[in-house]
Amino acid sequence: MDHEDLRDWRICWKVNLWWCVKSPATFICVGCETKVNQNPDSLRSNFWSCGTQCLAGHLNANMPSPLDDPLGICSKCEQDYILHVVQGKKQCKSTGCRRTIRINEQLVKCTLFTEAGTLGNFLALLKRYKRYECEIHSDEVTYDGDHVDALKPPTPECEHDRKVCNPCLKLMFEKAIMGGRIETLLCPDLECRKPVPPETIRANVSQDIFKIYSRKLSQKSLGENPKFRWCPCGHGQLHSPGESQPEWSCLKCKKRQCFVCRDTDCSHLREIDAKKRQDKAALKHTASIILTQSKEEREKQKRIREADLATRREQARTSKKCPSCRAPIQKARGCAHMTCKSCRTDFCWCCKVIWRNRQPLHLTGCRVGTQSTVDRQDLDTSRYAGGWDKDAGYDASNDGELWLQASDQ
Repeated sequence: MDHEDLRDWRICWKVNLWWCVKSPATFICVGCETKVNQNPDSLRSNFWSCGTQCLAGHLNANMPSPLDDPLGICSKCEQDYILHVVQGKKQCKSTGCRRTIRINEQLVKCTLFTEAGTLGNFLALLKRYKRYECEIHSDEVTYDGDHVDALKPPTPECEHDRKVCNPCLKLMFEKAIMGGRIETLLCPDLECRKPVPPETIRANVSQDIFKIYSRKLSQKSLGENPKFRWCPCGHGQLHSPGESQPEWSCLKCKKRQCFVCRDTDCSHLREIDAKKRQDKAALKHTASIILTQSKEEREKQKRIREADLATRREQARTSKKCPSCRAPIQKARGCAHMTCKSCRTDFCWCCKVIWRNRQPLHLTGCRVGTQSTVDRQDLDTSRYAGGWDKDAGYDASNDGELWLQASDQ
């Protein structure tokens, strides 16, 4: 051990003494993994269990003991344990984890806050060892701040610390993207090779490169869809019906193609064309039948409308409306004194003046009523409906045979 290493060891040993506690008489050493039997009153540091952890949060204290004995640290391993952790020589023993054990700086600061000299020397030592070797350009990379951010691996699934610097990651990502090899965007660690997520790509490449990556990623994703097809023109699209309807046309160049054969002329397309011709002929025949039926139906409806119009004209020619309730009434001959069946109003059929209390009253000039008359302007129309004296279409010659008793005139 040279002078510098000895100095570093002394700094770590001073820190180690702050964590000395009474340890079990029998335990398994976390360093050499041997079973240790010692004096029950022996003091050993528990820094290994509470002052260290990997970046995934795995604690040595939670590691399973191979012999179901408690874990501890032997006197030999204790001497160099903290120094080796500072130097990055201790690996996490959690199953599948390949991360390096790190010092819990916050715990050290809280414990040694009264020992400014020891704490300052230890933090300075930690800073000197905040470095790693980039596996791509093989140079040492230093960092400041917390281990968690500086040594964060390329993917959330990585079980190891970062081994490649940001500039090398950027170069590696950009070459793969520009070369169209986005399937090679994997963690550079040869034992890992997990796919790198888009958020890591975004954080390490320029905005323009990321746009290219996003486009290629979308194309790759679409290409893996069983209902996606590429056109020779370079355009691709989804064909949702799939093989059930094999005919599809490119939205860009309009070329028709077969989903099954991926060709422009095949048995599937010829069958489709033949079916289209059959359907067209059947549709034409159906349309001809419908057209003939429609013509006959139109003529029938025309006759019905004409008959209905004639009926309504005949009704208008031979009927008048009650001057009180406007109910239609037909009368051809006989007495001109009329009583409405709907509202029981008495009135003169010829001049349509209402008789109050069955007292005869006629408009001046009425053909059948000449004794009890009233001028139109003097008539009280409070009981009359609007347009009471209007009967459009009525043939006045129908009234030629009407008469009134002398008492009703």
